[in-house]
Amino acid sequence: MAAILNALTKRKKNPEQLVRQTLSDVESLPQIEDEDERLSVCQDITEKLEAIKEILYGDGERDPDPNRVVQMRGGLVEGGLVASLLSSITSLPFEARKTTTLIFANLLRNDDDDSFQGYLSANFGLVEGLLGGYEREEIGWLKFDSFY
Repeated sequence: MAAILNALTKRKKNPEQLVRQTLSDVESLPQIEDEDERLSVCQDITEKLEAIKEILYGDGERDPDPNRVVQMRGGLVEGGLVASLLSSITSLPFEARKTTTLIFANLLRNDDDDSFQGYLSANFGLVEGLLGGYEREEIGWLKFDSFY
């Protein structure tokens, strides 16, 4: 019974709003000097990235809704969140970096029309940044063999 109530009360997050809110949080992170406020924003980012991951991968009980997946994938790229996440990876907490990896992997794996690869080609600085991350042990999070 509790599972049914949870399912009924659990509000589906709008992909567009989720992308916009997460982008705002990620972009505000470098300017936050108060440690408590920074921790709070980091927690919010981590939770929102988990919600994005759930839209892309499903929640373990249900498969992802194809319409919401398309909305989310488009929003991640067109809304600028992917670029912001990748360029701000050093500012993100560990769990957010892990979830970012899964989101990035989903975008690569499910790129049936090669639009994400085209986006990366057009924004090659993002790829260079990812490769440069290996120079810093604390952010060497990307494993290319996990994408294929």
